[in-house]
Amino acid sequence: MSGGEDARLCVEPGPIAAPVLARVIGMLAARVDFSVDRLNDTVLVADALAAHTGDHTVSGNVQIGITTGDRSLALHVGPLLPGGGEGLLRTDVLPDIGSVLDRLADEISVQSDDGGEYLLIRMTSSA
Repeated sequence: MSGGEDARLCVEPGPIAAPVLARVIGMLAARVDFSVDRLNDTVLVADALAAHTGDHTVSGNVQIGITTGDRSLALHVGPLLPGGGEGLLRTDVLPDIGSVLDRLADEISVQSDDGGEYLLIRMTSSA
């Protein structure tokens, strides 16, 4: 794990990815007092990431670093291919609602460093 992360996951895309991500992300969200409704939101985010992240990563695997804070959860997704962050935001778009990730996250940003591009998703216990 890199500095400050509570967990780092690397999951091969497939039927096991969504349940593994949902359980780990949900467990960490529960530790920082997310409400039941907000825990359900983390499951939806995990499902979206499991379904589409592998298509946008350098390795083809779903790689997520998870950091908890004071009633918050940050997901650091990547390294992604160039344009992968924006590509993930365009997935799971529902009519009249928009991007599932945009709707459920409190903050989303795409960041780049020497290791590649990363999607940062921040959720708080009350949205």
